[in-house]
Amino acid sequence: MTMSIDVSEEAASVIRVTVAGELTTVTVNGLRTAVAGAIGGRPRAVIVDLDRVTFLDSSGIGSLIAGRHLADAHALEYRVVNARDHVRWVLNVSGVWSYLAGDDPD
Repeated sequence: MTMSIDVSEEAASVIRVTVAGELTTVTVNGLRTAVAGAIGGRPRAVIVDLDRVTFLDSSGIGSLIAGRHLADAHALEYRVVNARDHVRWVLNVSGVWSYLAGDDPD
């Protein structure tokens, strides 16, 4: 299982964490570390982009929710965007998409 993560500043004080590959038990620690690092920099917002994620399991969902909880604890905006196909379906069926996506209509 492979996963890659790119962390970049998208705009003033907005950090985008772009994930590619499979988000599973084996790979979630990378996402948790990236999100915690981004939040530790005290941006205004953290955006987790799932456009290139091809699969996620319950551990992946848990890591996305943990990121949201961490951001909430620091009073930062946190949104998950661009979930596609199977990934979007899993997040919808599990009932967490609207919680993670915030106001993003994607």
